[in-house]
Amino acid sequence: MLPPAPSLASALIVYNSLKKSVARSAELLLHEPVPLYQDTAIEVIGYSWTPFEKLFDAYSAIHSLIRIYSTTLSASRRETLHRCFLEIAAKNSPLLASSLATNISNGSPSSTPTASFATHQLQGMTNISSAAMRIVTYIVLTNPCLFSDVLAILIEAVLKTLESTSGLREKVLAAITELVDALVASYSTLAFHRPSQRLALSTAPGIIVVYDLKTSQTAYVLDGHHHLSTELAFNMDGKYLAAMDKQDDILLVWRFGGGILSYLGTDGDKTLQPKVTKAFESGKMVGIKWTEEKRIVVQLEGGAELEVGV
Repeated sequence: MLPPAPSLASALIVYNSLKKSVARSAELLLHEPVPLYQDTAIEVIGYSWTPFEKLFDAYSAIHSLIRIYSTTLSASRRETLHRCFLEIAAKNSPLLASSLATNISNGSPSSTPTASFATHQLQGMTNISSAAMRIVTYIVLTNPCLFSDVLAILIEAVLKTLESTSGLREKVLAAITELVDALVASYSTLAFHRPSQRLALSTAPGIIVVYDLKTSQTAYVLDGHHHLSTELAFNMDGKYLAAMDKQDDILLVWRFGGGILSYLGTDGDKTLQPKVTKAFESGKMVGIKWTEEKRIVVQLEGGAELEVGV
């Protein structure tokens, strides 16, 4: 007689056990020195991220992927990693962003590095931090929607690398420049004023944060609106920021403090209310741009433009 067919419950136990074994094997293969083994694991992890995520240490796996990315790679191997990171971002962008942010800031020391802080350790931190930023840059330029909700996490990690105590500032500037350029090109909810090194981001409904990349601090929090600002723009001298709230159909303009105290980051209250608030007909605002120091052109539906002074 034939043996009885296994029950569905038994089959599921075997299936789950097999799946866990494959997930853990893939994670272990990431640590193998043979590129073929690594590449096989990278492909498997990318395609199977959703079922694997709870079967192994997801943060450790992502760190291993970043570590591989930080090494010298052929174009085909780099493309394999790119596909893997895009798969992970599509399936769990908050987890990937959090992992990348940790690797960008890289556990930067909280005090000034001493002579005992080995040069090779700092170089390793630099390589990992730069690699994590370049992964973010690639994802942002390839599919901006994947990271549109996690920009604040990533920017705050970049700020940590710019702190004087991090030991990384000068070493990762090239990667930071690439990342900031990619963010500006990809998101209208973000604006950068290069001369003052201020970066503004509509982080959440009703909140715009202005970061100072020179001091690696939050310079201002802008209040006075209720929704996510869909377009931000600094004026030419960086003293004003304009924002468009398309849900309430309003234009808002904030003015930043002047004088030496503002550049030292000690100019008092950092929460600002708008200097100008102008309402428009529902659904008519399309875009904004500065033409002069205190003049904004609001682009309207149908190609019309309206100039607003501040």
